[in-house]
Amino acid sequence: MMKNILFFLAILSIILTAQRIVFADEGTLPETVRITTSDWPPFSSTTGKGIYIDIVNAAFAEMGVTPEYVYYPWKRGEKYVADGKIWCIFPYTINVERSALCLFSDPLNESSTDIFYYGDDKGYVFNEIADLKQYRMGGTAGYYFAEIFAKEGVDAFYTPDETSGLKMLQKGRIDLFVLNRMVGWYFINANFGKEKDKFHILDKPLSVNPQRLMVSRTYPGTRLLLERFNAALAKIKAGDEIKLILKKHTPLH
Repeated sequence: MMKNILFFLAILSIILTAQRIVFADEGTLPETVRITTSDWPPFSSTTGKGIYIDIVNAAFAEMGVTPEYVYYPWKRGEKYVADGKIWCIFPYTINVERSALCLFSDPLNESSTDIFYYGDDKGYVFNEIADLKQYRMGGTAGYYFAEIFAKEGVDAFYTPDETSGLKMLQKGRIDLFVLNRMVGWYFINANFGKEKDKFHILDKPLSVNPQRLMVSRTYPGTRLLLERFNAALAKIKAGDEIKLILKKHTPLH
């Protein structure tokens, strides 16, 4: 008798799960969605603060869905999204490898990767990647441009974190340091006091890329969620909300 009851409960659980997936695909959004991010200030953090966290929360509020944040290191979060355990991770840019595993939202906002220098402008020239070969370059380990530099023959010293690289730049151990613009100014303002005014960026950015949600292909109701998220994002972009978020987080320099 007990075995029959357990078997019935197991079948019922499967049916209810299947129904939830079907309902989501037919137009009913879930009340909560599991999402993840990690520490990349001022864009995101494991404390719930950041530019993109505010933008994502505003879009979910517009959808009427509550985001359930679970925080993991970037690589583990990527795996859980690919496996369908979490709906999305952010912020990410599109590349071929990621597109094979995941979907992507419309852009949250554009992100500029810039070349920082310290002190007086020494006539640095940057029109193309090859121009950087003549300088002592630096960057943070794990950034996308390391592969580009390697292919183009640009030697660079990679530091474990942004502040270490900026200190090397300040001390003259490298000529130029490549870093996301807003991330760079965040760490400069946080760590260099009056010296912050001696940091500058070259006129030409290394790149400008849209940052997005990287979305699971297999999470229940994922395509409907993505469609509704993009619609909500477009709606808040049409107003002043994103401008106000950026103004709140943008450091003065």
